[in-house]
Amino acid sequence: MQHQDGSRGSRRWVVLTSLAGLTGAVMAACGSDAPAAPVPPTKAAGSAPSPANTAVPAATAKPAIAPTMEPSKSKPSVKITFWQYQDVPSTELFQKYVDAFNAEGRGSTIQHDRVEGAKKAPAVAANSMPDLDLSNPNHPAQFAALNGGMVALDTFIRKQGPDGIPQAEYLPAPWGLYTWKRKQYGIPLQAAIKNFIYNKDVFAEVGIAKLPTTWDDFVGAGKKVVQKEGTVWKRSFLNMNTDLNRTWHEFSYRNNTKRVTDDLTKSLVNSPESIQTLQYLVDLAHVHGLQPKPEEYAPETVDFTTGRSAAHWGGFQNATAILKANPALKLGTLLIPYGPTPAKVTGIAGECLSMWDSSKDRDAAFQFIRYMCYDRNLAWCKDYFIVPVRKADLLDPYYQSELMAPVVETLQSHVYLRWMYDLGNTFPHAAKFASAITTACKEAYTLQKSVKQALDGAADAHNALLSQYGSELKQFLADQA
Repeated sequence: MQHQDGSRGSRRWVVLTSLAGLTGAVMAACGSDAPAAPVPPTKAAGSAPSPANTAVPAATAKPAIAPTMEPSKSKPSVKITFWQYQDVPSTELFQKYVDAFNAEGRGSTIQHDRVEGAKKAPAVAANSMPDLDLSNPNHPAQFAALNGGMVALDTFIRKQGPDGIPQAEYLPAPWGLYTWKRKQYGIPLQAAIKNFIYNKDVFAEVGIAKLPTTWDDFVGAGKKVVQKEGTVWKRSFLNMNTDLNRTWHEFSYRNNTKRVTDDLTKSLVNSPESIQTLQYLVDLAHVHGLQPKPEEYAPETVDFTTGRSAAHWGGFQNATAILKANPALKLGTLLIPYGPTPAKVTGIAGECLSMWDSSKDRDAAFQFIRYMCYDRNLAWCKDYFIVPVRKADLLDPYYQSELMAPVVETLQSHVYLRWMYDLGNTFPHAAKFASAITTACKEAYTLQKSVKQALDGAADAHNALLSQYGSELKQFLADQA
């Protein structure tokens, strides 16, 4: 869900012309804080949920996948290898789609294996990657155009009819996460964003009829939910963990927080908007009492599935695992509220299918990419319980539920700043920038320093990095413009 995620294709849509324009941040599921792969529902592909039901519908054990072409009887079968790195339920779902593809007799047979993610880099170095791979948005910068690395797909995409893929049908932001130096290295399979999942029964119990959309309203709703007996927490509003790095990034998106000046010479991580955002997050626990303070925090005291908290920090894609633990829960999506300087900016997570240099029969390999990312993508996303990235698919009734509709609207109406993703994730020295923010967030949240002191320290560290790597960063981002 890492990207975010993602952004593909038309980068003008993601407002890349002003480097300081809007909040910068590390993107999502595709980075170090990627949401766990959901446990896929067992509903039949193509079926839609009842509008009143926010649980994952259950039906047949295998997705109903109809053939897309007549079986070929003239070609000998070509073996195409495919790796992915997800959990066991996701692997089983992938295998069902592989089996359905193979049953069509297209002249190629997919051999699907789950391997550990750590195997990828050594396999690239040895030019022993499979033909196809499930990749995240960090991978093009890491592996594109290398010997043994990712293959540009542009010539396949531009083919006419069923041999190509109509890029214009996709949301530009998820498409663009796999664009690298003006070439396309993956076709998006799915997308997700960070948000809260809330317990509808608890919200109804305390009289929250309208979901909060601003920081003040968010605090007001939380105070209605919290239940304590002395110092004992009976019910927390939130269950955010004690590392505020990712949370700061996501909340700062909605408060128009800038990361760096246009000329990439000065950090703005200690800008007024940034300080305001981190102070707000610190105050949620220390001032407003909406969840245990960091020294009191333990996962079991804010466990969402047992009713110990009312809003789960993660994303709608966590819903299947939540409902597996407690099927009685009624769930809705609560988007991150807007700050005092609101901005319609979002992070995006996701994965794509990519082709690798070791692939010998690339036309046959691309057939499976199209099958998963275009022909059967809507069915796949329903079965996996995640959001598709083709514009028409987002109009499907399945995506109008209280869990899905807010996410779809966000993907359609909010911008995503790809260059900020590169700064936070794919730039070779990105981890050094991230480390300074992690340290600042921890110092502020544990009250070791004031928020301003902590972020001033992060800005000093960033300024030193910009001085050292400024030219390299400018060239790196110019390659993506």
